[in-house]
Order: sequence, then C-alpha cells, then structure tokens
Amino acid sequence: MPDRATLLFAPFDGWDMQAYQLLEDDTWIAGGVRSLLELAAGLAAIGLEVELRGGFVESEVAAIEHAAGVQLGRPSARRRPQQDELVIIPEGHNDPLIFARVALSGARAVMMMLGPLGLVGWPFDGMPIPEANEILTFDTGTVGRPESLMAAQSLGLELWTNASAIAAQGAAVGIDVKYIGHGRPTPYPEPGEKSVDVLVLAENRWTPLALDALETIPVQFRTRIQPRGTNAELLEALGAARVFLHPARIEGRSRLGEEARAMRAVPVLLASNTNGEGYGPEYGSVVVESIPEMAAAVVALLNDPERLAGLAETGYRTARQDGDWEAYKQRVRDAVVSPEAVVAGGGYVRSCVGRRAADEHARVLGERDEIVRERDEIVRERDRLAVEVASLLDWSAALETQLDAASIRVGESQRAVQAIESSLSWTVTKPVRVVMGVVRSLLRSPGA
Repeated sequence: MPDRATLLFAPFDGWDMQAYQLLEDDTWIAGGVRSLLELAAGLAAIGLEVELRGGFVESEVAAIEHAAGVQLGRPSARRRPQQDELVIIPEGHNDPLIFARVALSGARAVMMMLGPLGLVGWPFDGMPIPEANEILTFDTGTVGRPESLMAAQSLGLELWTNASAIAAQGAAVGIDVKYIGHGRPTPYPEPGEKSVDVLVLAENRWTPLALDALETIPVQFRTRIQPRGTNAELLEALGAARVFLHPARIEGRSRLGEEARAMRAVPVLLASNTNGEGYGPEYGSVVVESIPEMAAAVVALLNDPERLAGLAETGYRTARQDGDWEAYKQRVRDAVVSPEAVVAGGGYVRSCVGRRAADEHARVLGERDEIVRERDEIVRERDRLAVEVASLLDWSAALETQLDAASIRVGESQRAVQAIESSLSWTVTKPVRVVMGVVRSLLRSPGA
C-alpha cells in the first residue's frame, strides 16, 4: 500500500501539481466535491498521508476532517507527482493533457468517476461533450460508453467509481473498475416536521425539467424551490419535505437522491439514469419513465399517506446504511491494496516517457525565460534610447527656435544697415549734385 495520496482537483501547472487554494467560506460546493473530500478523508483514515491540491472551501474541509478524525495536508508549494504516491483525479476535466500528465508521472494514477465519462469532462472516445444548452435533450447513449472506459484504462489510469452500475459496465467488457461506493463521516441530522409537500432544487442542471413537472401538480399541494446553499441548508430543506422531485436524465450515483432518502423525503426519479443508486421501492424511491409521469407519481404519493410513510421509512434506513463510514473505509482500503489495482505493464515505460517529457518541458521553459529576459533587456535599452532621442529632439527644437530668433535679428540688422547706407550715400553726394545743378543751369542760359 502506498504511503501517501494526493487528491488533485485542479489542472496541472506545467508538469507540477498545484498547491492548496483557499476559497471563500460562502462558496457553494457541489456534491461531487464533497464526495471527493470524503474519499480523501477515507484514505487518511486507513493510514495514508493525504494532500489536497486545488481550490477548496476551508470550512467544508475542516468539518469533514473533524468528523473523520483525520488531518488532510494543505500544501503551499507545487511539485511533481512522486512514484511512491497515489494521485487521484476526477473525471470532469476537459483537457486530455491533465490525464496524460498524471498517467505519465510515474505515480499510481487513479481516475475517480463520479458520473459517466463524457457527461462532464473529456470523453476519451472522441464523442462530443454535451453543451450546456443541450443537456436537457441530448442523446444519453453518447456518454458513459464502454469504449470510454477501455480508452481510459489504455492510457494507464486505474478506474474507481462510487456507482455500482459504472463498475458493472466495466466488468461486462473486461475492464477493472473499482467500486468504492459512498461514505459519510458527518452524521445526518434528524428530519424535522414536514411542512412542504414537494421540493425541487434551483440552479441545478435538471431544474427546467423539474419546473415543467411542478407546473402540473395541483395548487393545493405546498411546493418549494430550494435555492443553492450549504449542505446543512439542503438537508434541512429535505428534512421538511415529503417528496423530492429530481428528474436527472443521466448522472452518476445521485447523491441528492441519497440525501433525500436519509431525510425521509421520497425521491421521484427518472429511469433513464441507469447509473443511479437507491432506485426503486426497496430503497424508498419512486422511478418513472418520463417527465409527464413525474407529476402523476407525486400526486399519487401525496394522496396515499400510508405508502408515502412506508417509502420514507425505507429510504431513511437504507440511505443511512449505504453511507456507513466504517464500511466505506473498508472498500477504500480494498481498492488501494488490491493486487489487480495497478494497471499491468507499461508503468515503467510511461514513467520514463513522463520524466523525459517533463524535463524537455522544463528545458523549453528555461529557453523561453532566457528569451524573455533578453527581450526585456532589449525593451529596457529601447526605452533608454527613446528617452535620449526625446531629449535630443527637445534640444534640437530649442536650438531651432534660437536660430529662428537669431535669423530675425540678423534680418533686422541688415535692413538697418541698408537704411544707413542709403542715408550716407545721399549726404556724401550732395556737393556734387549742387555743382552739377549749377553747370546745367549755365548751359541752359541764353547767352551761353
């Protein structure tokens, strides 16, 4: 069994795993993130040193640590994965390089599948990822395909899941998918007084379908649309509800359905989510085939208090059993120590390729940084020369102004000299002009 594990919730920084990032305490966290934190706590509870890398809400981490009696690492520096550790990454990343860097790191690489491959994150088999505006209508057969599982394993990833249906799908095609199920170290609160007949969630990907069904439920029934909030607020709302309407077309285990059952709210679910856990009356839930059938099923439940109470009690009992922490820790231990867990063959080759790729990446980054330094030096020299050129231009402009002023003064001086010269010429030649005038007069006289 490895000595340590890392839950990698963030993309890589190059070939390094990112540090722990503290999110604001009022940040809402998804059920999948809570499941990953419970997995980290389960690994720590069986004796591994566990680091969290990526962004997490500190209050949620601390609450799970306290309930499980463990301490999870919050590293402040990034680093490369090591060969002696277990690196766990969820399936919901879109960039294939994230999975490749884990697989090539030399660490024991695990992809934790909380849902069918391709619903959220890179599908591994070339199928398109459903767009947000397609989620209510896309062909659910395009996600969670066996080809995706085979492709992921061929990359060198171990496959774990909390959904038994996904594990069974892998087994059907000879793929070893470890089933670890669900475990909750924090105890469920006891349900309160039932004051709401039907509860649906706001800001959930399936909310539009739930609202469609809600519109056809008679007005005499009390309904509530629960806004996004903390897990404690969600459990309180479920504890006050008789029926939880959750039309998930395709998902994973459906943590929401389990939490509803644990709080004696009977979930009404769609049969199309073939990965769901706790589906059927033996688990305290009602399963229908279509959205139009959901409203009718809800009304039938509310009009049959005895059946409703029986399902609520069954759900309460089975959901709390399914989340048993001790049983969960044992399943986690079995997945960690299983002799079939390490993907056979190619591990050494992948680790060599990964180290070589990481070193080459570092070399290229070093060359890039040197080029950047040279560029910055050139920019600084350019800026210095620009300052000098600007100074010279200012000096040149000032000199030109001075030259213009000097030219004006020279012109004025030239005109003054010319005036003086003209004045002097008239004065000097006056005697001659007088004599010449006398001569001309004598020549014109009659006696001459």
